[in-house]
Amino acid sequence: MKAAAAVQALRPGALAADFAAAVLAERERWALWLPVALGTGVGIYFALPVEPPLWIGLCAAVSALAATAGLQGRAAGIAAAVFLALTLGFALGEMRTRAVMAPLLDRSIGPVGVEGRVVELEHRDGAVRLTLDRLTIPRLAPQRTPERARISLRGARPDIPLGARVRVNAILRPPPEPAAPGAFDFQRQAFFDRLGATGFSTGRLQVLRLDPPAGPIEATRLWIAEVRKKITERMLALLPGAVGAVAASLITGEQGPIPAADMQAVRDSGLAHLLSISGLHMSLVVGLVFFVVRGGLALVEPLALRWPTKKIAAVVALIVGFLYLQLSGASPPTQRSFIMVAIVLLAVLIDRQAISMRTIAWAAAAVLLIAPESLVGASFQMSFAAVVALIAVFEATGDKLIAMRADSGVIRRAFLHLAGLSLASVVATLATAPFTIFHFNRLPLYSLAANLLAIPIAELWVMPWGMIALLLMPFGLAGWATAPMGWGIEGILAVAKWTASLPGAVMVLPEMPITALIAIASGGLWLCIWQGSIRWLGTAGIALGILLATTSRPPDFLISSDGKLIGARGEDGDLALSRRRAGFVPDTWIRRQGQEAGADWAALWRCGASGCSRSYGPTEVVLVRTPDERRIACAREGIVVIATIPAQYCRSPRLVVDLLDLRADGTHALRFDGGEVRVETVRGVRGQRPWVAAAPGRGNRASAP
Repeated sequence: MKAAAAVQALRPGALAADFAAAVLAERERWALWLPVALGTGVGIYFALPVEPPLWIGLCAAVSALAATAGLQGRAAGIAAAVFLALTLGFALGEMRTRAVMAPLLDRSIGPVGVEGRVVELEHRDGAVRLTLDRLTIPRLAPQRTPERARISLRGARPDIPLGARVRVNAILRPPPEPAAPGAFDFQRQAFFDRLGATGFSTGRLQVLRLDPPAGPIEATRLWIAEVRKKITERMLALLPGAVGAVAASLITGEQGPIPAADMQAVRDSGLAHLLSISGLHMSLVVGLVFFVVRGGLALVEPLALRWPTKKIAAVVALIVGFLYLQLSGASPPTQRSFIMVAIVLLAVLIDRQAISMRTIAWAAAAVLLIAPESLVGASFQMSFAAVVALIAVFEATGDKLIAMRADSGVIRRAFLHLAGLSLASVVATLATAPFTIFHFNRLPLYSLAANLLAIPIAELWVMPWGMIALLLMPFGLAGWATAPMGWGIEGILAVAKWTASLPGAVMVLPEMPITALIAIASGGLWLCIWQGSIRWLGTAGIALGILLATTSRPPDFLISSDGKLIGARGEDGDLALSRRRAGFVPDTWIRRQGQEAGADWAALWRCGASGCSRSYGPTEVVLVRTPDERRIACAREGIVVIATIPAQYCRSPRLVVDLLDLRADGTHALRFDGGEVRVETVRGVRGQRPWVAAAPGRGNRASAP
């Protein structure tokens, strides 16, 4: 009888009924899927190979809204609401793209005289980088002139106030496209920042005059940017070197002045989140202000008896949090942190208790409504992954932890705090690991130890002194607080360098396909959002993602868009590069292969009159660099020709990739599976979207079978 009952329970109909019952039992969690649907709609928009007409998203959203209003019943209404959120996310992506659309430079020009207004000023590796708007460029018509340009200055520089109109001779280029198919798309990020050109100066910069702001909003933005600039400069003056750069980063979010070696040590130790203003920093600042204000009012008996001190403290903390958001540059993690803190403080004002998972859900929805493009950035993904996982774990264990803490003495409370910190570090590390691997191909293995040592220093010492320094800065007394703040930062950097120097501190992993990341993220959300037994179905998505990641392999062959760099995998699986000079593209290729350095290039090739060749199974690849080599190679059949010169008359080989193809389609990645050749290009992956700069030439004339 028991066996028959078990068989009956495993029938599809019974399983579906059990699943439906489990979902119905968690009605209060249904709303948490609305931001997920919103993000899914945004993701679908960015995944399209062509730009859809605006009416598609708007009509779909209006139809979904009508369906939501017309349907009766809770389940049907929730399903319609989810579809509405999905279509709304799609429409938001379309509208945001059209709202920020501005000319994008399609070719290199210069040296040319560039005139514009300074709206951003960054210090990077001893250099200064300016962002200019209101541009005038002689060789470009107004309708083709970018909205903004970013120029790195060379040589001596005058004092440059924000809002100043300047003139400088510079070489300008389009924002760089991805270094490989599927790699980080800086050109897309630049598009949403309205940055249409990048370049470097070739002459001395001249400050012409101060341009008046167009209105109060723009005037406020420039004033905030000027305040951030002055705070950064003051911190760098009070605390020289890496310590001052980190101090400035903690207050203004400006990481440019941090030396590359120190920044790499911080990343390899798993402490990079300490330098990116997010939940830890915002909660420390707002929490400290809240308790100081409330405690101070409580000391004054007439005020404590007559005024709602808790609500007053909440209002003051909310204002300080907003100011800190502006000072920090309002990055997606800071936006998320402020929105979460604001919801909690608003709950205090209306005598309600905030629901943690709903708080993060509304924060995610708010960030996506403001900037849908943040969904595809590492900052948004890692920030929300960590917080969602931490809240889910707290929901499962919070009552037990609170009960254990209630009857504890000082020593036990300290131990529980350390245990909680350890648990939080483990959870955050596991939650962000897939995104770290996908975006950076590096996984710090000793981040738990580093965080246990560094977070208490940042939490109890560095950030409080940083706030005091900020308050004393207008009076010229910030040095009293920055000195002890610097001692704490020195401790954090020492922890980072020690951890990063340990053997095997970082695991370098090859590129992860986007399908694997989507599967892991979907499984993780399912695991965190539900609370009943159905939550464990999320492990299937995580397992599928891990399987996709481990079974995927990097390209066998890479050719850069200018034909000057070629990468080929040897028999041992390591990538060798045709030139060893360091640079963004070769570094990206090596990193995405899961390597620390390139292999020996010369050992891979057999060179002769028809160029250099090597075999990938039954497929022979030939590199040609001269017309004579091209003529001989093009007469052979059944080979793949990689030509760094045009090869218009190359007809016999099964596949040809020449200089015209590279210029038209960007970096090419080839994979050889037996006798099959699969070609992937940067432009093929990105499609024809508004943020993809126009390219000359034409695409491949032939494709492999």
